[in-house]
Amino acid sequence: MRFPGRTRVTVIDEKTGTPCREFCVSRTVMLLVLGALVVLALVVVLMALEVASHRDQTATIKKLDQQLADAKLDALSAHVAKAELEQSRRLQKQLLEMLGVPKPDSSVSDIADTVAGVPASRARTPLTTSADGTTIPNRPPSRWPATGVIVEGFAKGDAANDIEPHLGVDIAGVADQPVFTVAEGIVEFIGKDDVLGNHVEIRHGPDWLTIYGHCNKILVGPGMHVRAGEQVAKMGRTGRATSTQLHFEVWQQGEPVDPRKLIAGDPAPR
Repeated sequence: MRFPGRTRVTVIDEKTGTPCREFCVSRTVMLLVLGALVVLALVVVLMALEVASHRDQTATIKKLDQQLADAKLDALSAHVAKAELEQSRRLQKQLLEMLGVPKPDSSVSDIADTVAGVPASRARTPLTTSADGTTIPNRPPSRWPATGVIVEGFAKGDAANDIEPHLGVDIAGVADQPVFTVAEGIVEFIGKDDVLGNHVEIRHGPDWLTIYGHCNKILVGPGMHVRAGEQVAKMGRTGRATSTQLHFEVWQQGEPVDPRKLIAGDPAPR
């Protein structure tokens, strides 16, 4: 007997090869089964693609992590190389001084001296007469250049143990706070570098030199005659400074001197 809209399915006995059972399946059911199989196949394919994509992302993340680690290693190597270069410059300078070899007066040597903590003016003949013809007396500093608290003191350092020198004192203050000259003198040099930032060097006769660093602005120019207590700059945090401060150095006959040994007491509080 035939049933419209149905499909007859015959089951064959495997041993005898003869039909043993017959039943009819609706075409709708057949279509649903086939559809389910297609959907299942699609789900399996999508899951396989998702697994493959996850593996690719994991491989990419590992590659990026390795590149980041390599970059950090390169940065560390560059930092170590810079420190070794600065130490080499300091040792070379000390050796040349021990041998009595004069340093060349050039812009390149001036930059290297400043980076090593040595004033560029040391390589030049000291000024004793200003641009207006005033002769400057040979006098040491007699006052502090700014009010505030000394947050780092003077230290000559130890090159053999890789201890960097700090050839002056740091006076903490606020932005644009006035910076005054500590004695009558001549503005011998103004400049900017990575260590001191904006800075000015003032000559007080043939023996004495003072340096004022990390300034926001310099208010004087080379060759100008300045009196003790005259404002020459505004305090800032340019160069290698982590906060607003004035880096103040004193040099006597080409050698750094602790300002606290020359000026009585500490700066007045701000």
